Amino acid sequence: MAYQRLHHIGIILPSTEAVAAFIKQYDLEIAGEGETPYQAHCIFTKAREGESPIEFLIPKGGPLAAFNEGRGGIHHICYVVDSIEQTESELRAMGCKLLENQFIVAENNAKINFIRPGSSFGVLVELMELP
Repeated sequence: MAYQRLHHIGIILPSTEAVAAFIKQYDLEIAGEGETPYQAHCIFTKAREGESPIEFLIPKGGPLAAFNEGRGGIHHICYVVDSIEQTESELRAMGCKLLENQFIVAENNAKINFIRPGSSFGVLVELMELP
């Protein structure tokens, strides 16, 4: 799989208060907020030079709410790819299992899919083709 760069790290926290406390503790700045297709509100931090941003996910229900018994924690890493369709095809040819049968379009019009942890050494990996 060819990827361009690490895009972000996804962290699940149980509340917006927990996100605010984390942001304050580590002197981060909010870049934007939105909703995910997976029943969660997300808050992105601004990337500092040489760093990738953090995506905080606050579950509203579904499987993300049960992640790590509701306590949250590091959930996934996200790589930017040139072509999500080509990457999906290459991964399936290697025997990898993906979360979605076909990529989905996120709120920012990025095409995304996830490599299931069982096909990625225990790590949930998001793939993102930027618009």
